[in-house]
Amino acid sequence: LTAMLSSKKLKSIIKDFKKYFLALLLFSFCFFPLPAWAIEDFQINQSHSFVANVAKQVSPSVVRIDIERDIQTDEFESDLLDPLLRDLLGDLGSLPQKERGQGSGVIIDGSGLVLTNAHVVERVDRVVVTLQNGNQLDGKVIGTDQVTDLALVKVSEFPGLESAKLGDSEDIQVGDWAIALGTP
Repeated sequence: LTAMLSSKKLKSIIKDFKKYFLALLLFSFCFFPLPAWAIEDFQINQSHSFVANVAKQVSPSVVRIDIERDIQTDEFESDLLDPLLRDLLGDLGSLPQKERGQGSGVIIDGSGLVLTNAHVVERVDRVVVTLQNGNQLDGKVIGTDQVTDLALVKVSEFPGLESAKLGDSEDIQVGDWAIALGTP
């Protein structure tokens, strides 16, 4: 008889356990959706990724930087000329040529300060900054730091210059997202 009571009690416990388990399962589905549901909900509420949203916000301040610099080149490679021909022709000198390059930068101040890489504006004779809307402004390199490879270019004030908000490097940590935008 004792074994039978234990069996009835055991069956009652199992039956109660099933009820509580089903109730808990139903509760979790209602209040804690599955990860797949969470992803779908996020995609429904967010039409674009956070990267697209950041790019849309910052893009108006991203600029193209065209540079031009004079370089001196020999008309002929002097090592290839025969010594007698070099004596006959004399010093051939060097010819000035223009070297052109491009880089990108970001407007960091509405007064016309553009942050770029120092190697982009190294030893330049002319700097032209092209805004997102196609307007071109003459620029002047006002400072470079070779160690950090950063430079500042100043353009004349232009109505509607949009500047990007700079963050605080003290607030970032390993694992944070970094997004690079540029043109070209």
